[in-house]
Amino acid sequence: MTLVILVSVIASYYWQPQAVASGGRFDPKAMTCAHKSLPFGIPIKVTYKHRSVVCTINDRGPYIKGRSLDLSYAAAAQIGMLEKGVARVTMQTVWVPELPLRRPTQETWLDFIVRKLGELM
Repeated sequence: MTLVILVSVIASYYWQPQAVASGGRFDPKAMTCAHKSLPFGIPIKVTYKHRSVVCTINDRGPYIKGRSLDLSYAAAAQIGMLEKGVARVTMQTVWVPELPLRRPTQETWLDFIVRKLGELM
C-alpha cells in the first residue's frame, strides 16, 4: 500500500550550523528539512505560492508551537519564502507503510494514519 500525503502546514527555515538528528552537520546549501516524526531520508515536496522544492528529511524539529516543518536556507530560497520567514506551505510525500514508523501493535493502520496526519498539521 502506498499513500500520497498532502497537507497544509506552517514552515520556517534555518541556516545556523549545527548537528542534525540523523547524524552529521547541517548544510544550509543542501535541499534538506526537519520534521518531528516523518522518517529520515524520505523526500518531500514543499510548495509556496506556486513554487516547489523537493527536500529530504534529515533532522527533527521545529520546536516552536504551531510550526511543522523547518526548511534549509537553500530550500526556502528556492520557493521564495526567505523574506516571509514563516509561511503556510503545502507539504507532499509518498508514504509506504512498510517504512519503520513505530506503530503500536494495538493501533489499527487506519487509526495510525489518522494520528500521523494530525501530527503533520
